[in-house]
Amino acid sequence: MSQDIQLRAIFEIAGFPEEHIKKTLGLKEEQLKNLFNVTKSKINPPQQVENSKIFSGFIEQEILVKTLSDIIGMVLDHMPSSIEILEPENISENTDDLNPLLNDLIASVHNYDMLLKRLKAETVILKKENKKS
Repeated sequence: MSQDIQLRAIFEIAGFPEEHIKKTLGLKEEQLKNLFNVTKSKINPPQQVENSKIFSGFIEQEILVKTLSDIIGMVLDHMPSSIEILEPENISENTDDLNPLLNDLIASVHNYDMLLKRLKAETVILKKENKKS
C-alpha cells in the first residue's frame, strides 16, 4: 500500500474590489476542501497591491493526495502559485497513469504559448495602427 503524499499548496486570488476577492477566497477554499483531503487551511486576507487598485490574497493548505498524477491534475485544474511536497522524500509513479497527464500539461503549455503569441501580434498591429492615426 502506497503512502499518501503530503504537500503544502498556495492558491492566490487577485483582482478588485476587495470584497469580491474575500468572497472568492472563501469559495475557493471550500471548493478545494470538497475536492481534496485538506488537513490544514488558512486564508490570508486580501491586501492592496502597492500603487494599484488590485487586491491580492491567498489560501495556504496542507493536502494529502495518493499519487504524483493527483498533484499534476491539481496544478492543471487549479493553478496554485506554489507547491511544496512535504512527505515522502521519494515518490514512485506508474507511467501509464503519468503519461496522459504529462500530455495534458504539454497541451496546456502549448495553448498558453499560442495565446500569448496571438496577443503579442495583436498588440503590435494595434500599436502600428495607433501610430498611423
